[in-house]
Order: sequence, then C-alpha cells, then structure tokens
Amino acid sequence: MKYRAAVFDLDGTLIDSIEDIADSMNAVLLSNGLPVHEVDVYRSLVGDGSLMLAKRALPENAADEEKAEETIMRLIGSSKDKLKSYNILAEFYKFEKRDSEALAIYEKLYEMDPNNPYLQLSYVDFLRSSGQYDEFLLKLNEVILNDSVDVNGLLNVFASVLNDNMLIEKKGNELELPTLLFIGAYPDRPEVVLLASQIFEACGKYERSVSALKDYCQKHPENYPMWERLLFAYSSRSMTDELYTSAKYVATKFNLSPIPKLLLAFASNERGEYDLAISELDKAYTLAGNNRELIIEITSLLAGVYYKQGDTEKAFRTFDKGLELSPDNAPMLNNYAYYLSEEGIRLKEARNMIEACLKIESNSTYLDTYAWILY
Repeated sequence: MKYRAAVFDLDGTLIDSIEDIADSMNAVLLSNGLPVHEVDVYRSLVGDGSLMLAKRALPENAADEEKAEETIMRLIGSSKDKLKSYNILAEFYKFEKRDSEALAIYEKLYEMDPNNPYLQLSYVDFLRSSGQYDEFLLKLNEVILNDSVDVNGLLNVFASVLNDNMLIEKKGNELELPTLLFIGAYPDRPEVVLLASQIFEACGKYERSVSALKDYCQKHPENYPMWERLLFAYSSRSMTDELYTSAKYVATKFNLSPIPKLLLAFASNERGEYDLAISELDKAYTLAGNNRELIIEITSLLAGVYYKQGDTEKAFRTFDKGLELSPDNAPMLNNYAYYLSEEGIRLKEARNMIEACLKIESNSTYLDTYAWILY
C-alpha cells in the first residue's frame, strides 16, 4: 500500500484573481483587434499554465506558440503589475524548456521582490524541473522558513520531489534537511508528515521515515489513518516487536477496524503466540464484511498459523477455502505447496500448485519452493 503524485499550476497564483487575469488578457486581445472574453469564460481557460491560457484566449487561427509568446510579451508591456506579468513569461519559458531564458526572468523577478512567497514557490519548482538540484536545495530551505508561504504550495513542491527519481538518486542525503525543516514547520499537519515520511523512505532514510510517523501518532493518538500507516511501516521494515506493541494498542483503541487486528495477528504469529493470532484473525474476519481482498489475506495467514501450531488438517482445509476464493493467489499457492512438501504428502498436487504459481509470478522464494519439491 504505497502512495505517490503532484500537480503544480501557477496561472492565477501570482495574479491575485480571475478578474485580474481577464482584465490583463483582454487588454492584449483588444489592442490587437481580437475578440475579448467575459470573466466567467476565463474560469474555464485557466488550469494548465500560462502558455495554454494564452493559446485558449486567442482565436483558433492564431493560437500557436509564436502567437502565445507574442501575447505574453504584450501583456508585460501593457500590465501595471510587472511582477505578475513577468512571472507569466517565466512560466512560458519553463513550459517551453527554454531554461536559460526562464532563469534570467526569475533572477529579474527576485531583484524586484525577493521575499514574494508565490515567486519563491515558482522559482524552486523551476530549479527542480530544470535539474539545477544544488540551487534548488538552497532555495527550498529559504522557502520553508518563509512564514508567508502557503503550506499547500509547499506540499506541491515536496510531492514533485517524491516523483523526481533523478533528484532522489543524486541528492537523497541532502534532501534530509529540508524534509526535516518541512516537518518542523508543520508538525501537526498529517499530510505534511505523511509526505515527508514517504520522501525519507524513498531516500533510504528508513529510521527517519518511521520516526516521523511514530512522533505524529504519539501526539495525535486519535488519527487512525496515520496509525495504520505506521503499522504498515513497521511491517514492511520487519520491525516485529514494534508492530506487535503498536498493533495491540491500535486494535484495542479502534476496535471496529479489521486491519490492526490482521497486523497484530501477523506479529503474534512471528512471535509464536498462535492462540492470540487466531483470535485476532477471527475478529478481523468478522469485521471484514464483504471486503474480499481482506478476507483472502486473513484466510491465507490463518492457514499459516494453523500449520505453525501443528494442526495440518485445519491448515490445509483453510488453504483450500482460500484458493476457492482466489485460485490464482501466488503467495497462497506457494505456501500451500511448500507445507505439503514439508509433510511429504500430495507431492504431485504440490508440484502443480508451484508450477501454477510460477506462471503467475516468479521470484527467488517461489523458485526455492519448486526446487525443494523436486528434490
């Protein structure tokens, strides 16, 4: 269960309102003898950057890139607010991948108003998207420390970071500081903590990732979704004792939620507490309702618990029930085949199962099972 994505859109961000956009663009259209638009029409034109705004405002026979750039240049010439208009031009150059021209405009804008929060957000996004990572990291720290910067704009920037594989590969270590600053600036915003945790994980900072979630959950114990994320983080990092302790707490506090009970059962099984695992799985099954995917997970784990407990008859009967629900479930086919081979029974059936499993998915674990059965 992993999550990732972002959109950054500046037409209408630096320009204060839809009325300002309409007035500025209509002035340019009118000066060129072109038809203008009502304010409400502009509400449908914005949303994909300044280039698309200019192209959509122009008549169809004039809506090419050259005309769009000319329109933006005229907008700058006629606008009373040069800061807003130059930002549109910078966005245009950024969209066109004309990085040196965009950089020159951004530097000019910074001279005009270095503390403008919207300009800072636009500039750092440009630095990242153009691969100027060292400059991006320096400016990003400045932006985070600017109290007037909107948190939603920062969320967009950090979401873009999460989706920039090259940045994470090259500058994963250096991303730790701005990510910590981001959490420090907004420690009570769950979306900030969650995004920061994902960035830490993507950069290989697993302890930081888990710690961010843990600290938030301790301060905000009523936030179930964040607890669930923490439990999955413990599970994915094989932190069995931490998972056991936290899942016990969450399964009691949020006693109508099946997932904490499933994860508590998983940790209990790893610790050899089979009776507790079975009890929690029974509760989880009841709470799962019509959630077929969850029922399959519960059934598969329950079969494994029965086998570890030494009740092979119940284990194999439960595996049969699970495969009736999901006959192409690779993990269940693998585990069932392996346990059959361990018992030295129904080996032909076990071989058929693992061969079916390998057709669905092949990995080293499944290949080991196949080798063991053949042996």
